[in-house]
Amino acid sequence: MAANLTEIQKLRMAIVANLNFDVEKAKKVYNFVTGDEQAPASSQQQFWSDGVYYVLEGGHLTSTDDPKSIADKVIGVAVKMGNKIATVALHDAADGEEVALTADEKSGTPEFYHSDFFDAITDWDGEANTKDYGEALNPEIDLKEGQYIPSLAQLHLILLNIKEVNKALEAVGGSPMRKEWYWSSTEYSANGSWSVHFYSGYSNNSSKYSTNVVRPAVALSV
Repeated sequence: MAANLTEIQKLRMAIVANLNFDVEKAKKVYNFVTGDEQAPASSQQQFWSDGVYYVLEGGHLTSTDDPKSIADKVIGVAVKMGNKIATVALHDAADGEEVALTADEKSGTPEFYHSDFFDAITDWDGEANTKDYGEALNPEIDLKEGQYIPSLAQLHLILLNIKEVNKALEAVGGSPMRKEWYWSSTEYSANGSWSVHFYSGYSNNSSKYSTNVVRPAVALSV
């Protein structure tokens, strides 16, 4: 991985993350904040590159050639590809046990339901999805502040980069993603949600009251 980001690069990463990685909008905001000063071309190239990053306390992204030096500050790992990003926490929820997604079988609101796979696989809003479960979310999952359950699309982005993600997780003392069924927060209906098998890549919808593993995502922030 590249060296630690400079303060300017951190600023730009925070801006683009807050704008859902819309590069053109981020450039305009950056120019406004800095008085139209331009960062060197070399740092621009590093800043916009796709790849695997570490998520630090406070939700900031960084990369390093020496992961152990920042291990005590890392709360997760992120994958950036184009204008999309997905994150995972260092460990599975519920001590890695398979758990039901909800305490009650029915939950959520119809506007969040994705009964068609082509619709579900383009769902990137894990944070909003998780909020939609409300008090029905199984308390055994015990999400920490700033955590949520990743969407179906976000889980597939992690799976697409699974070797690099697991290497990064283990480098800072995290647990690798296992070849198990992982819950996504993408809802199929009031009774069902989508999950991903991290051995075959297969996606399936099943009862929210059935059991799978949960790996939380960590929110990015400015």
